[in-house]
Amino acid sequence: MAITKDTTTIPGQTIVTDSNGGLAIDYSSYYARIATALETIATKATTISNNSTTLTNSVGADSTTLSSMFLNMSDNINAIKNLAEGPGIKTLDPLAWIGLMSVYKLYVEDPGAIGLEELKAYKAKIDALVASLE
Repeated sequence: MAITKDTTTIPGQTIVTDSNGGLAIDYSSYYARIATALETIATKATTISNNSTTLTNSVGADSTTLSSMFLNMSDNINAIKNLAEGPGIKTLDPLAWIGLMSVYKLYVEDPGAIGLEELKAYKAKIDALVASLE
């Protein structure tokens, strides 16, 4: 059986025929490219594996610290969530007293005002009411 190679019928391809009428296309150039690509993938996969092992070892040494940090963050988030769902988050405005200046003038300094002692008595009643609600 005689085998012949034809490289002119399809440019860039080698067609192999035998004397019995068998036909084959030589894919060896494609196989070589596939083999090279697989070797590159294997090299990159080894690098990724080595890097992930290094990362795992690095994190493993600090896993207790990381774990406690995550637990602390979780606790803090839960505390904020509980405050938001409950009576609310109490905030202090450092300039809120400015808004009270007109109240003080109206109730303490103006003629006919109720006076400071009476205002303190009302404040004590309000504080007691707020304390009873908490």
